[in-house]
Amino acid sequence: MSYAIARPYANAINMLATTNKAQQSWLAFFDGLVRLANDASFESMVKHPAISDEMIHEVIKTALDVKDKHHDNLLRLLIENNRLDNVVSLRDVLKKMFLEANNEVHAVVKSAHKLSTSLEKKVKAFVMQKFNAKDVELSSQIDASLVGSLLLEVDGKQIDWSIHSQLNKFKEQF
Repeated sequence: MSYAIARPYANAINMLATTNKAQQSWLAFFDGLVRLANDASFESMVKHPAISDEMIHEVIKTALDVKDKHHDNLLRLLIENNRLDNVVSLRDVLKKMFLEANNEVHAVVKSAHKLSTSLEKKVKAFVMQKFNAKDVELSSQIDASLVGSLLLEVDGKQIDWSIHSQLNKFKEQF
């Protein structure tokens, strides 16, 4: 689902989810949809011509134990508009909207090794100060090729704390 398609769905959901509790409920609902969408047997069932939209709806509703009427209505809409294969994009756009609404950011830190708890706290504090955020959702990625490096990505911006980057800055000064 392109951003242009995901955005109207996310806007509507964002208007419904006025509390943090409701936001968490929507994210949990989408996490379940994403798990289903990534299942090969589910994908083949959805694409099978003999399976009706109502059958797909009942399978998903049962699998995810959908009780919220808004979740159910969105589920029906996604099925009717053939958007089930795009729930990952929709979840990502929605998550970003929720973070922004709560003055939070998502940051990804990449390094050769798992960060210590102390270093994670320092990275979070740095991001909170640099991006004027109330809180930081921090994801870590291990990349063995990043020896002597720490890369940080926040809102499309990358901060490179690698030895290579520092040496290049040093060269530029002289």
